[in-house]
Amino acid sequence: MTDCLACVNSTVCLKCPIAYKTNGANNVTCSNCLGSCMTCTTVYDQCTSCYNSTQFRYLSGSSCLCLAGYYDTLSTTNYTCKLCSSVLTNCYLCNNNSTCLQCYTNYYLYTSGSLTQCQQCSIFC
Repeated sequence: MTDCLACVNSTVCLKCPIAYKTNGANNVTCSNCLGSCMTCTTVYDQCTSCYNSTQFRYLSGSSCLCLAGYYDTLSTTNYTCKLCSSVLTNCYLCNNNSTCLQCYTNYYLYTSGSLTQCQQCSIFC
């Protein structure tokens, strides 16, 4: 049986590899979980564990969310969370690649028109 790690016979799978789930009422075959799930229930997008060190995600309920300081690219092909400060200078917490929510220590959010960025504090900050 393709992708099955342990089976009862040629038609019933007991254990699927990481990132796969069993299908059918009788665990007939294995198929992929959602890309952000390391393991999932018998439902594609109901995660039971996440890729912490490679995708920078943690389990919240049955979803794999980005760790603090990272944002979700919402890509359907690359599930790795991106570091906020890699696209927003001195940004510690963001919700996407253009909106900073919190800056690193000694920086503050400064908004001018539609642009919000982190600026270094003066000695009076």
